[in-house]
Amino acid sequence: MTPDELSRRLRSIADRVDSSDAPSVSRISAEMKRIALELDELPEVGAEAAE
Repeated sequence: MTPDELSRRLRSIADRVDSSDAPSVSRISAEMKRIALELDELPEVGAEAAE
């Protein structure tokens, strides 16, 4: 799984969790979105190996 795929999956989960009113769930959702943003910044592993 590439960082981009992980990012998309985390965002999808976070979006579904966001609809909950529970504060702890909101914190988890925010953290997952932050991780997804960091994954977006990572270079693709395959691209690095090809260089």
